Amino acid sequence: AAGEKPLIHAAFLDVGQGDAAVLRLADQVIVVDGGGTFSETFDIGRSVVAPYLWDQGIHRIDLMIATHPQMDHMKGLLYLIDHFDVIEAWGNGDEEQTPLGRHFKNRLRERGIPFFPVFQDRPEYNRGPCRIHVLNPLFPSETEKEETAFNLNDRSVALRVMCHRVAFLLTGDIEQRGIHSLLRSGRSLESTVLKVPHHGSRGSIDPDFVSAVCPQI
Repeated sequence: AAGEKPLIHAAFLDVGQGDAAVLRLADQVIVVDGGGTFSETFDIGRSVVAPYLWDQGIHRIDLMIATHPQMDHMKGLLYLIDHFDVIEAWGNGDEEQTPLGRHFKNRLRERGIPFFPVFQDRPEYNRGPCRIHVLNPLFPSETEKEETAFNLNDRSVALRVMCHRVAFLLTGDIEQRGIHSLLRSGRSLESTVLKVPHHGSRGSIDPDFVSAVCPQI
């Protein structure tokens, strides 16, 4: 209706080779990844993500999600941990596999921010009329490593965010194995907006997957 705030507002930030998205669900702010580079002098979190949040009047992050512990997704979140009121953080459970992931968890611990590894069976996250369904990874970290080859990209946290009839599918860096796992899961993938997996790389574009999601954008 005219004059009403949208139920969901999404911004996909330009962080170069990497991902960073900010979702606003009513009064909730969710940051999914924060970009990052190997540069010791240029901080994506400080220079790109934080200024966007401040410009929007945002000083509190209700949920911070690191889809997987790689530089171009996680490093920019470190600055946000120190300069915003972060209520809760999620990851894929593989943070101990990389030095950056361990650093990320240590910073959260130092700030007293609760961290939860998530996978498909985690209860959905409800905020008013909006729901967040975790679609990937399928299993906790230890189970996955025992059953299959270990792959950080394919174990990215993938989310379907649904507000009434509008849905966003956020896919991290999943590749063919992760995409096929989603297709076999039986979960609804149809979404209004698809964040293409793995920055649009050839190995992460699958016609069956795109057909199942059937995105408008």
